Amino acid sequence: VPLSPATIRVRSTNVSTMTNQDGRFEILVPDLPTALVCSHIRFCMDTLSVGSAEVVTVVVGFVRIF
Repeated sequence: VPLSPATIRVRSTNVSTMTNQDGRFEILVPDLPTALVCSHIRFCMDTLSVGSAEVVTVVVGFVRIF
């Protein structure tokens, strides 16, 4: 199930974007390696390490908060 809208932010920067209705996103990362911080209002935040790849496919597993 796509998670929308989730916020994707490059850690330690102001660079961010939102996922679309399909859970997809694009973001320009200023420097690699870095980490993407993913968050959603009803779920816990998750941080994903990003290496030197130009294109990264991310599958995020969030823990739901009840």
